[in-house]
Amino acid sequence: MREFKINYHFIFGMAVLFTVITTAPAPAVAIGTIDTFDVQATGMVDGMGGVAEQRLEINNFNETAFSWYQSPAGDTSVLGGYRDVYLQGVAGNLQTTVGVNTQRLGDGRTGELSFSSASGVQSKVTVSYDGDDMSSDIDHSGLGGVDLTHAGESNGVLFTMPEVDHPMNLLITIWQNGEGGQKASQYLNEIGVVDNGDPALQKFVAFSDFVIAEGVQAPVMDFSDVGAVAFEYNAPLSPGGSTTAALDFRVDSVQKAGNFIPEPASAVSFLIGSLGLCYFEAFRQRRKRRGMR
Repeated sequence: MREFKINYHFIFGMAVLFTVITTAPAPAVAIGTIDTFDVQATGMVDGMGGVAEQRLEINNFNETAFSWYQSPAGDTSVLGGYRDVYLQGVAGNLQTTVGVNTQRLGDGRTGELSFSSASGVQSKVTVSYDGDDMSSDIDHSGLGGVDLTHAGESNGVLFTMPEVDHPMNLLITIWQNGEGGQKASQYLNEIGVVDNGDPALQKFVAFSDFVIAEGVQAPVMDFSDVGAVAFEYNAPLSPGGSTTAALDFRVDSVQKAGNFIPEPASAVSFLIGSLGLCYFEAFRQRRKRRGMR
């Protein structure tokens, strides 16, 4: 009887590949829109007296500015149809500006959220989506139960940022629909630097990474029944806790996204295919040896 040998190196390699594919998350894929910052509505009212773009400016540590935006009829590029922008000075007496710049970019993008603060200034901007309250206060039921999971296709939030010139912080808070309901948050510390002209940073934040605060209505967070969403961007203090570097950043879009691990059925199909390849490799090696005799 002829000897039948199997290439165990090949089998080991396929086993490793199988483990990687069935345990590592896939790259995040955008599923639905939270905000693309690219639609300009007529009649928009904001803190600068109704200018066409949401642009705010403060010059003192105790100064604030607020703006709200309403999407045109039929537009779905802003979650819930309304965007609130609230700019707050925390420390320092130099300028900070924030704006939603629409229909002016020459690199294929049509809009972005931009932020710029001077060195030594600590300030923060909160961009919130809570329906038509037109206030810097968060209406926890303003969205009326929006499904951030996109019927189960999304398991997180994806940020696309073409520029971050110094590390920055981001606090994301999501409220369960209904006053006094549950909320979940995730704090991202010192998001990495992206120089202008480099490939855009894509930062995915999974819902499973959110910290769920204790609420009075729900023991767990239901991301398919959301009443409000807020993103707070700010510059971190220096290690000494007293100064900040000048900060410029731009956000191209914020989207619902998914990066799910392959389903069990897909994993089983891959395993069967791998075993078939192992058998074929063993058969090929046997024929090769037979031809050499």
